[in-house]
Amino acid sequence: MSNNLRYSDDFEQQRHGILSSFLLTKKLWFFRNIPFAYDKPEELSLQHVNFHKVSAATTILSAIADHTSEGFRINSMNNPSALLAIVDELEEFSRISRANQNRQYINQFCRTDLYDSDNWLCIDFIFDNPNVANLNPEKAFKGRCKRFLGLFDITALDESIRIRLRCLGQLRRRDAIIITINWFISK
Repeated sequence: MSNNLRYSDDFEQQRHGILSSFLLTKKLWFFRNIPFAYDKPEELSLQHVNFHKVSAATTILSAIADHTSEGFRINSMNNPSALLAIVDELEEFSRISRANQNRQYINQFCRTDLYDSDNWLCIDFIFDNPNVANLNPEKAFKGRCKRFLGLFDITALDESIRIRLRCLGQLRRRDAIIITINWFISK
């Protein structure tokens, strides 16, 4: 019930995850043609239901809807919704964007380096493009981290989740290297 209410709110707020799921159900044959409706569980005809298709479709649609949902929180990495939400947030850093303060078109805002170190998922965002005017890695990183950290249910976080985010400013401005920021997610 809580997911249904969350999805209803997301739809009212026109969040792109739930709207994308809605469009998939309207436009793609795979999602439109799932004969799965019943009033009472005992009336469900098991002969006419392809449970693999129903399960795959609901898993895909839920993950897409969850990845932008305000109420969705990650406490473990054992489901597609958690994986999609994390990958989407990480990919935000490298998208072609209007990343500087002048809203100019930029091909590469920063580079991303992903690797494992002693069972920590290490994510380094490297700001090293000198052609981007007015780029403030600290400001960009803090804004992204606020959203990224908001994805996690820290109080119920699985002990296996260990993530290190770093912002590595390698831009020279007036002979000073911009600050390096570290954030750790772990219980």
